[in-house]
Amino acid sequence: MDATGQIEAAEADGRKVAIRTSQGQAFSFAVGKAEASRAVAAITRLSSGAPDPSVDAGLDSARAASDANEAAWDAVPIAGSATKNRVNRATWRLLRAAAYDGEVPLFIITGDDGTGVLAGFTDRCMIIKAGLVTSALAGSFGGSRQTTFHYSQITGVEYNSGLMLGVLEILTASYNGTANKDPWRGITAGRNKDANNPEALSNTLPLAKVGYQNAQGHINELRRLVSTSKQVQVTVQSPASSDGGGNLASELSKLAELRQQGLLDDVEFAEAKKAVLAKFS
Repeated sequence: MDATGQIEAAEADGRKVAIRTSQGQAFSFAVGKAEASRAVAAITRLSSGAPDPSVDAGLDSARAASDANEAAWDAVPIAGSATKNRVNRATWRLLRAAAYDGEVPLFIITGDDGTGVLAGFTDRCMIIKAGLVTSALAGSFGGSRQTTFHYSQITGVEYNSGLMLGVLEILTASYNGTANKDPWRGITAGRNKDANNPEALSNTLPLAKVGYQNAQGHINELRRLVSTSKQVQVTVQSPASSDGGGNLASELSKLAELRQQGLLDDVEFAEAKKAVLAKFS
């Protein structure tokens, strides 16, 4: 289509550019937030009949950025459920809305059929339970449950399993763990009202043992990201008083607690302890 003289309006809508023609046709394409306004300006100049040398370059840049962004999302590694290792449309929409401009997840772990996903970013992870079946199981029929956990606030990444089924659980000060690790135990007891039902809780992802094995690499990466966030907190904190006696004891106590929780291995603990002692010497 020759757009000159036919474009009636062009406007940026978040990460999309929407175009309407005088014939009533409507088109849209996705771009990054930074490219949207430039693309609209280029299209407006083009439709006004006043050629500009930057028009083609602006459109090409917007298309290239859009293509690169889509390619990055398509390349996100997904692992987990052995029977349905994919993400539903509702979850994709929520993930894209939650991502920063130009950001994509590092990995996605899919739970058992219809139970949600866990997506890991550089500074946080999200558990999303969305879609018709998934939201019904989660007790939010037609809506969604989406919870963000910043790595610095996570106290543990726990996995509990039986003969075949299991539950991946993100532990924080607010979510200290559930007594019920069996995702099927709530069937006859009103699953959506069961406070220990992993399909309904915001910090749990039902994940069979096979799915856990499939996603082992992503889960290890999740634990590493949590551990790294704790190390950064320890090394950048400075003493509040000149003598540092009480602060030194507090720092060493924190390190011991992190090692006990499994967030620091022996080598990491030794390195962090050495750094703390040097800081207070």
